[in-house]
Amino acid sequence: MEFRRSGTVNADVDAVWRMLSDVERVARCAPGAQITRKIDDDHYEGVMSVRLGPINSSFGGQLAIAERHDDTHSAVLNASGIDSSTKSTARATFRAQLSEAGPSLTQLDSVVEVQLSGRLARFGKGIFESVSVQLMEQFLACLEAQIRAPAAEVAALDEPPSLGVLPLAYGTARMGLASAVDRLKDALPGVGERKSDGDKRRQD
Repeated sequence: MEFRRSGTVNADVDAVWRMLSDVERVARCAPGAQITRKIDDDHYEGVMSVRLGPINSSFGGQLAIAERHDDTHSAVLNASGIDSSTKSTARATFRAQLSEAGPSLTQLDSVVEVQLSGRLARFGKGIFESVSVQLMEQFLACLEAQIRAPAAEVAALDEPPSLGVLPLAYGTARMGLASAVDRLKDALPGVGERKSDGDKRRQD
């Protein structure tokens, strides 16, 4: 799956680039993401939590900065993780390019390539596509807020973040949530089914 998204941040290019170069602060702006360990300046370990319908998944894995070009304000990040609960694996490549869009205005153009295997791979691209625009808007707004944060607030932002959840399926309520849940039931038999009284008595 490939997603291309663009947006603007009300700050100059250098300020946005400094922010994007701080992986741990950027992670706070990615819903569901948490950096758990810094190996070195280019390698990290972390967790990405994802909610698909009634299923909560937590991908534990690695993040690596594959390329970082200060002169062109561009970067490439690679991430991979495993979710044991759904026996799914994910690999993603994030490409970011900054450019000046006006006085104190920066444009971020991004390309995200995602490869899923396992049970979660049965969800179609549309489920992820339908909320990617909203997620991009939230991400850019968070970047801008952190860039503009007064010095007194920076310490609070630097505290370890709580582990969030990315509501992928719930965010598509008007764009095919019922279809998403149906696919989830096919992928994970028994999910969402309520046991009858007879079933409960037999288990007792």
